[in-house]
Parts: sequence; structure tokens; C-alpha cells
Amino acid sequence: MGTPLHIQFSAWQDSPQVLEAMIATYREYNLKHHDRMVTIYPGVLEAIREIKAAGIQTGLVTSKNRQGAIRGLQLVGLEALMDVMVCADEVTNPKPHPEPVEKAVALLGAAPASTVYVGDSIHDMHSGRAAGVKTAAALWGPFKRDHLEHAEPDYWLEKPGDLVELFTHPKPLSGAS
Repeated sequence: MGTPLHIQFSAWQDSPQVLEAMIATYREYNLKHHDRMVTIYPGVLEAIREIKAAGIQTGLVTSKNRQGAIRGLQLVGLEALMDVMVCADEVTNPKPHPEPVEKAVALLGAAPASTVYVGDSIHDMHSGRAAGVKTAAALWGPFKRDHLEHAEPDYWLEKPGDLVELFTHPKPLSGAS
């Protein structure tokens, strides 16, 4: 939910060995059930295809390790649509630290001021804001507006189609701050 497993589980561990055992158990279960549980939000694939067709670069910044991220992206048809990926096992400081977003911006060869980081968690909003990029809150994810409001994203995206509006039209969406 926006942070790597070692951070999510750290509150429930008594020792480094217990933490590693918890992570290993989670990963074993996840790998066993991953492929049948992965789904894509309706409209996301079409929106990303349209953005790519417009010549806009895309990237993924995730708290998943690269192996798991690629597996999920391949299952839903998104892997080939990502120009860059920055995964939790590729940074020293995961979200909400700015490092993952900064790394993605650098890999894209983009300027922070012309980059928008789309996310669905408070950690995404904080990471993007700290990296100096615009932020867009995707409200089709697990968190709703009231959970993300205090992060003050630059854009609110109600549905995946709003991504196309945001990236292919010069004026900001209504509701942008």
C-alpha cells in the first residue's frame, strides 16, 4: 500500500529474524496466488495506450520489487507501455522519500517541473511533492479523496480516462488546484 514490505511489517516484529520470516511468508503466499489475483482497473490499459500513442513518456515507480512488478505488468499488458521502472529494490530510500521519483525523472531525461507523478496513496503524493514534480491523485485506487486531501495533489483523477485529459490537453482538469 505504497511502502515496501520491510516498512509495512516493521511495526509487528520483535527482531530482524522475525521481520525476515514475515516477509518470506508473505512473498511465498503472494507468489503462489499472484497470477490469479492480479487485475487491472477498468480503463487503465486503454488510457495508457492513448497516452503512449500521443508520444508521452511513461514510467512506473512502485514499492514492489522489480520481479513482482514486471510479473504483474506482463499479466495485464502494461509492461511494454512503460519507458522506465523504478522499484523498491532499486533505491536506498523508498517512498515517501523523493528518491524513487527523482530516479524515474532522471531515467526519463525529464525536468521535474514538466513531470506529473500519478499515485493512489499518501506516500505517492509525498514522494512526488518532495521530488518537485506535479502530483495527481488517482481516486480509483484503495484510498479515497478524504485520505489524500491533506497531501494537496495538483490534480484529482476520478477515473482512468482523466489521465488522457491531463496528459493530452494543455489546460488542467477541473478540480486542479
